[in-house]
Amino acid sequence: MSNNGYGCSGQLNFNKIPQLAAVYLIDENHNSKYTRLLHSHPGELELYFAFRGEGHYVINGQTYPVEKGDMIICNAGVLHGDDYTKNRNLCSYCCAFTNVSIQGLPENCLIDSTDYPILSCGEYADKIGCIMEFLHLLFLNMDCLSEVCDSFAVSLLLLIRQMVLGKRKDHHLYMADSLDADVKKISDYLDVHYRQKLTLEDISKAVNMKPSYISHIFKQKTGISPIQYTLQRKFGEAQGLLMDTDLSVNEISDLFGFSNTAHFNAMFKKHVGIPPGQYRKSLKEMKQ
Repeated sequence: MSNNGYGCSGQLNFNKIPQLAAVYLIDENHNSKYTRLLHSHPGELELYFAFRGEGHYVINGQTYPVEKGDMIICNAGVLHGDDYTKNRNLCSYCCAFTNVSIQGLPENCLIDSTDYPILSCGEYADKIGCIMEFLHLLFLNMDCLSEVCDSFAVSLLLLIRQMVLGKRKDHHLYMADSLDADVKKISDYLDVHYRQKLTLEDISKAVNMKPSYISHIFKQKTGISPIQYTLQRKFGEAQGLLMDTDLSVNEISDLFGFSNTAHFNAMFKKHVGIPPGQYRKSLKEMKQ
């Protein structure tokens, strides 16, 4: 019996039907308003399809060039976000999925940790762009068309999974530990403690490295300082809370260690582009 080229590690578990959780259009208007900083979704897989422009995207601490026709694959729990240090004119559709189960992979994951997370869609790019656009239109009527949306979502996941497996035949695998061990040790510590008020000396004591060495090697590998990284993490996760919860701006400010909400608002605007209240309002408008 044919398995359509998927192999044992590539099949969807149809005892769990993938569900389309959200679809967003990220266009020039969206990009001009705010940056989506580093964040993760423990229970969601996200696919970004670039339909216009070019840019850079950060996944697990590494920056990747992205151009029209590329699919950015962000497994559940993987840190990702815009590279705010570079110009952003990349327009994309973003689809978020839940309940994705592929044999041989963790829940809500589409690629292995050794796979390159940017997939060039090549001759399929225009067709995939049409599918993403159609999913976006369908999702606007999700209450009536949820089963249709989920069916298209399954087809899209199967197609992208098949393309990923096909690329393995022609390309060397991306090694997940491409960042050297010291930088990984630093980033692992920051990912756990970023909500705290950290200094370079605090980080130095925790990872047993000299402050000057930490500052140099971390910026060399990631493009930003450790303290800038913690700020990106704070405001990236704050964006997620503004998007997915009803927590007030004051409550979110307290969660990330800001005793002064006005300071939180000013720093959020500096990093994202607009104040948190306006950011939440713009998200509601975008969904409508």
